[in-house]
Amino acid sequence: MAPLHRLWQALEEMPAAAAIMAEWRVRLGADFESAHSLLRPSDQEAGCYPDFAGHGLPYHVVKHGPDDFSAVPPDGGETICLKRADVLIHRLDLRKLAKEIAIALGFSPVFSALQDLPGTWRVGTAAAAGGSDVAVHLVLPAEPDDLRRSIQEITMSVAV
Repeated sequence: MAPLHRLWQALEEMPAAAAIMAEWRVRLGADFESAHSLLRPSDQEAGCYPDFAGHGLPYHVVKHGPDDFSAVPPDGGETICLKRADVLIHRLDLRKLAKEIAIALGFSPVFSALQDLPGTWRVGTAAAAGGSDVAVHLVLPAEPDDLRRSIQEITMSVAV
């Protein structure tokens, strides 16, 4: 897999790592083709649709039927006809991302969420100098304090 520079920027801008596919395309740009395999559809439909033209606030999504939606601009302008696929939220598949990271960096993949640390997962085990194994973590914090807390907790667990 090619380096995904825009993916990391998108994840900083979208802490929930969830958006409609059109927004993922815009945010990922040239990385989209490489990164789209890391995205999984959810059952959740978006309540708003981005204003990609940059004229104002996001559009409100109105559901008319199972596969019939409209994006209505807040200023009452022209609506956009949409299908369910257009409003379906896609989430980053963290397990798959963790596996890709492990393969790229050459360590053994392991995936588990750290229950008390939001946005923090153990993604593998790497051999350290001296032959001991060390845990490898992925932190995708929603807030700067989440990152600090994750670093402190992980560091404390290693020091024990």
